[in-house]
Amino acid sequence: MYTRIFTLVVLLINLNLTLLSAQNDHLKGLTKVDLLQMPDVNIEPDKYPVYNTFGQKLTDVQVLQAMMSQKYLPDLYVDNNGDIKAIVLRPVSIEENISLKPIPEEIDNNSESFDALVKAMANPNLVEGSSAPDFEITDINGKKYSLQSLKGKVIVMNFWFTDCKPCKVEIPELNTLVEKYSAEDVVFLGFALDDNSKLDPFLEKTEFKYTMFPNSKNVADSYKISGYPTHVVIDKDSKIAFSTVSYSAITTLIIERNINKLLGKE
Repeated sequence: MYTRIFTLVVLLINLNLTLLSAQNDHLKGLTKVDLLQMPDVNIEPDKYPVYNTFGQKLTDVQVLQAMMSQKYLPDLYVDNNGDIKAIVLRPVSIEENISLKPIPEEIDNNSESFDALVKAMANPNLVEGSSAPDFEITDINGKKYSLQSLKGKVIVMNFWFTDCKPCKVEIPELNTLVEKYSAEDVVFLGFALDDNSKLDPFLEKTEFKYTMFPNSKNVADSYKISGYPTHVVIDKDSKIAFSTVSYSAITTLIIERNINKLLGKE
């Protein structure tokens, strides 16, 4: 009996050692360096292979989600020449977590910081208070919309396309906004660059609760969209109230605060 137990223990130890060895194969010959030594590094899966602590290579979307969650930090691994050859995302420790306060809480408690950040993220081509460019467009179900027909409502616009990685990451958060304001005079419009042949298959697999418009480049051009995703909020008088370019951890917070302001809730 003891012989069997001993044999089983040895097998388990050997199995764990084998798994541990395989888990670290991608780091063989590499040296870990502090991120502070290379502060300008962008965590881009297309440029460097990025792994979790189990040695599994992460997709670009997984990397973006992990970094935006503020629950992970990158460890850099370099070769003998000091070139980065691998990045490992590890969970933030308790000590590190203390210093990584959630961005939304900081911004919420400091209106000056919030306003400064909003201005920094805005599309410089869209002047707040100016008349929104008119549009007439047909949604994915054949229904026609125009800026004039939506006057009297708060309009939340999202300019995006299916191959845009940050655009895809923020979809679940945008869906929560649609649900939250379903009983209000707020409409959510998604202006996709893609045509139906690409947009339809994507939406079959990914729920996006915005009213969706394919082939929206003409509208994007009229709004002088320079980056994706871009969000624009239009007030009930068809004036530009707010815009933000790219995706950050506080994008939906900023959109929500602007909607509430236009609805008289703030």
